[in-house]
Amino acid sequence: MSEAQPQPPSPPSKKRRRTRSLEEVRSLVDEWKQSGLTATAWCIQRGFLRSALSSWRYRLDAQPSGQSVPFLEVRRVTPQPIITGLRLEIGDQCCVTGLELDQVIRLIQALRGGQS
Repeated sequence: MSEAQPQPPSPPSKKRRRTRSLEEVRSLVDEWKQSGLTATAWCIQRGFLRSALSSWRYRLDAQPSGQSVPFLEVRRVTPQPIITGLRLEIGDQCCVTGLELDQVIRLIQALRGGQS
């Protein structure tokens, strides 16, 4: 009769990670936040790995919030040319050159007697 061959020891079994739904993750993270405990203390109390809580928080942060983001319309505006060095001629008698636009406006207002 042949003797039974000894079997090599089987490798240690790995626990399968449980995939939690987004609702379950949200509920657990909310529970931790409301507990007032540190993340480490809550995980020890509940029997979770600290890395699991971190993973859940990351997973929730990656989800769209469902809040709409306001849309801001942006238009390209063509800049107005800068007007410099104006020449003001009043008839044949008066000529003023090298004025800026705001100076011309003030001069015209002064000539009108301060009226806009």
